[in-house]
Amino acid sequence: MHAYRTYQARAAAYFKDGVREIAADNFKFLRFASIATLLLLVFLLLLAPAVIHGWKPSVFHLVFLPVMIVFCAIAWMGHRRGMLRHALPMCIAFEIVLYAFMIFLDTAAEPDSPSTFMQLVCIALPALFIMPDFITYGLLTAAEVVYLVCVITLKEPGIAQYDIFEMITGFLFALCVSHLTMNYRLSAHEMRMKYEIMSKRDTLSNLYNKRAFVEKARAYLESVNPHCTCSLAFLDLDDFKALNDTLGHPAGDEVLIDMGHLLSELFRPTDIIGRFGGDEFLVLVEGMADIDLLRHRFDAVRTRLREACEKQLGYEIGCSVGIVYLNNEPADFDELVGQADAQLYTAKREGKSRTRIAHYVPAGVEAVDTNVRQSPNGDEADRTHGSSIM
Repeated sequence: MHAYRTYQARAAAYFKDGVREIAADNFKFLRFASIATLLLLVFLLLLAPAVIHGWKPSVFHLVFLPVMIVFCAIAWMGHRRGMLRHALPMCIAFEIVLYAFMIFLDTAAEPDSPSTFMQLVCIALPALFIMPDFITYGLLTAAEVVYLVCVITLKEPGIAQYDIFEMITGFLFALCVSHLTMNYRLSAHEMRMKYEIMSKRDTLSNLYNKRAFVEKARAYLESVNPHCTCSLAFLDLDDFKALNDTLGHPAGDEVLIDMGHLLSELFRPTDIIGRFGGDEFLVLVEGMADIDLLRHRFDAVRTRLREACEKQLGYEIGCSVGIVYLNNEPADFDELVGQADAQLYTAKREGKSRTRIAHYVPAGVEAVDTNVRQSPNGDEADRTHGSSIM
């Protein structure tokens, strides 16, 4: 039981910390599995008539072929369009389809022959994709139960007994192979996390350092261009130097630690969060271009930070934010950071402790004046130059 609880804790940490890594790997495995299945199907359809006298493809074989072509297209197009958040449901759908066709091919299509493919697929699939155990073993068990019913219903007892024996051995092999594969993945992930903590994490905030943030943000934009839907936020603590001068650097370090905790808590594991240097932070929010939701999220950051500082240090500190968002359009990382920085500078110049949000403007395109500035009492005062919205 202790070993099982330890394994479950490791797996839970893996699925929490490695969300993006797991999704990318699943897409890679899905592309491999779909194209490999398609090629094997074509090869066997050509080979079977030459080896088995009088063999002809069933309706299940003929339907299976276009279905695999569709999966190949979805897997390749989805990866290029940055649909990582859909990796898990696509892998689940692939497993269900493959299990279903293997069951029909080994039972309804060939009721007078022993099964050929079902147990091979049952051993391979649970070890192929990275999914929580309850999904992996749930799909496997459901497939074997349906297969058992079909074998008993459609096959002669003399043939069915061998298929049932193979089903039991295949199920046990699948459990062992899947567990060993997951243990290997957990160990590899833990080693990567140790390396990442040493080389890519900021020691105070535990967020990505500047270099790691830039690498990951660039990689993300390259994977989704020219269809980027995201937001980049540049955050700066207001009067942080005054806090250090008044309470000392240990107090400033506590604020940076609190900021790291807040950003990690209020944003998703798939979002890329980093300490850019000093009291500056960057957040790349993937798949979000909702102005109201962005403003609400960063207002929560500002409120929670102020409350934490007042409680721990008896000192009130604010936070200014500049945000640039995109909606299904191409983006350049350096230009995106520059525009977010410009919005941050304007927010601080207009009074600090506020958020400015602007639509991304490609280099060489003139910004449109759509900003409404708030007066100190919260009323709309006048329009300022730029494309930002308070």
